Amino acid sequence: MVRSAIESIAYHGGSTLTAQAVDLSVDDLLRGRRSDAIQVVVLMNDGMSQDAWDRVLAASQRLAATKAERFGVALGKEVSCIELLDSAAWLPPHQSLSDLDDS
Repeated sequence: MVRSAIESIAYHGGSTLTAQAVDLSVDDLLRGRRSDAIQVVVLMNDGMSQDAWDRVLAASQRLAATKAERFGVALGKEVSCIELLDSAAWLPPHQSLSDLDDS
């Protein structure tokens, strides 16, 4: 079900504005947060944000502060996993960059 929903997402081109998207998700999380609900954010992009890198890191740290479960999914034929992985805020607390295999 989740896979088919993801595969049905149409990409119409344009910029990858990671910081803007993450900030929007944080605002949405904080606005509708229920104490009994698990908060989950799935970032899907090509890892090539047009936002300044310091903005991407700040937004990722802001998201990490919400304690939401965070998942990153690299999409596309040309993907920069380095950008997706460089923000340690995206890694689960029990995982470090050295645990990830690049193969």
